[in-house]
Amino acid sequence: MKQEVLGDIKILCAINNAEFDYSKTLWRPEVPKEIAARINKYQRGKLPHVFHYAKDKKIKNVLPLGNHTLDRLIKVIPTTKIHFADLFGEFDWKMLMSNHNITLDSKKNKAIVEKYNQLNKQKKGIMKEEADENKGRKSAERYFFKYVKREMLKTHSNPKYIANVLVYYLYKVKNSESKDSLWNSFGKEIIDILKCNMEKTKVCEDCQKRRIERKQGKKFCDVCATKREKERLKKISFARKKNIKKAL
Repeated sequence: MKQEVLGDIKILCAINNAEFDYSKTLWRPEVPKEIAARINKYQRGKLPHVFHYAKDKKIKNVLPLGNHTLDRLIKVIPTTKIHFADLFGEFDWKMLMSNHNITLDSKKNKAIVEKYNQLNKQKKGIMKEEADENKGRKSAERYFFKYVKREMLKTHSNPKYIANVLVYYLYKVKNSESKDSLWNSFGKEIIDILKCNMEKTKVCEDCQKRRIERKQGKKFCDVCATKREKERLKKISFARKKNIKKAL
């Protein structure tokens, strides 16, 4: 088994090398079907744990830490990079919204997004112009973000509505890495929405995950409540069978 895996690794290396050189050689190998099927099975599994750090893959999409060389290095070498999911679980961007019916179908919302993108394209030029006037980078940044908010309010008078649209666009549609213009321009509104949403949530007593409290006094989230109910019914069923056996 080990020799077969090593053989497949060698074949993969050969295929990749041929692919890299294709622009020079104009040749790529034809992989036999049985070899292709064998190699494809490796692509179905999760990525090695190191990809969580190297490529920012979500922890649920990578293998758990093992005893391989890179996995052992991860355990030994401390990381200064903070991974939010490792500390607080999976981030739910919907908690930053007060209106979950937002879409980008309407002209009004499309105009908000277009204006935001247009202003971001001007960021470098505006900040350079401000910084050149001996105001410094920090001062230039403050000016730009105030300018963004002022201009965005021309598309809609309600800053919280704008924040909702931009959160949906940047977290759901575009999934952008850079959101500094959003947070520096509408951070106060987003924090207010988050605080309000947090007041409506409760921590599940079983899994310790935070959830929106739809029913007052409910101790468990839907998943844990279903699990507990199944266990309860299982115990009742077992007790019933036990009593029937005794009666016979």
